[in-house]
Amino acid sequence: MDESPANCMLPVELEREIFELAAFLYPECMPVLVLVAQRVKSWIEPLLYRTISIHGHTTHPGFSRLPLRAVAKLATFNPAALRDHTHHVCFVNVFMDDVIADFLPRCANIVDIAYMQQWVRARKSLLDGPPLQRLSCILQGLRPIFPWPDPFDGGHPFFSRITHLDICDRQITDWRTWSGLAQIPHLTHLSTSALMSDSVVQGILKHCRVLEVLVFLYSSQIALEDGQVRLEHIDDHRFVRLVVEDRLTDWETAARGGEDYWVVASTLVKKRQGGGT
Repeated sequence: MDESPANCMLPVELEREIFELAAFLYPECMPVLVLVAQRVKSWIEPLLYRTISIHGHTTHPGFSRLPLRAVAKLATFNPAALRDHTHHVCFVNVFMDDVIADFLPRCANIVDIAYMQQWVRARKSLLDGPPLQRLSCILQGLRPIFPWPDPFDGGHPFFSRITHLDICDRQITDWRTWSGLAQIPHLTHLSTSALMSDSVVQGILKHCRVLEVLVFLYSSQIALEDGQVRLEHIDDHRFVRLVVEDRLTDWETAARGGEDYWVVASTLVKKRQGGGT
């Protein structure tokens, strides 16, 4: 098949834009799009590998939602694509630390890691990867990879480029223990679904100098309303409470360039700064 530009019915730039838009709007079609032509594969394959979630068990596997048994196949099928194009990785109910430790070093350009619905005992190999910009995890699960005094060291190089941090710990009660959050140099976005004490909330809002938004996440509107009374005294335009029913879908949306809860929260904060409610 002759794929030269002279034989394309549309200008190559326009054709590429059409295929990339199709991949954005219908990401489930990407495995088929890469089969259309070699030039299309060169455009779409980076998008196909950019966002991956690995599931300990899933009843609905898909092109980017991989069952645990598929990880080894993925690593051997196209290691170059994994190395060059994978930027966002999410682990859902993956309790095998060795699998995580083996997979992450294969993603040389990763910037975003999320651990959902699980306790993760991280390994030191996590420190050898590229600096992360986004992280969602149980922070106490990081204790094995570097000494974590009380309070933990937010100035550790591991946190040096973190801008978005989602804390999945169940309870956050003592600001002295968590005051290291104020040492994370570029932390602009912080979220949690944990039970967080007033001292920690006030400590974050007072001492995290570049913080733009603090988001409390709830799984339902009922849960949000239940927590409203306890938090209604907090008067800071950066403090936002949101309902996110499907965290994985929200994470996938952001990883592909769409609007997630961070965007919604930031929009609310800017509106408040402009005099809105």
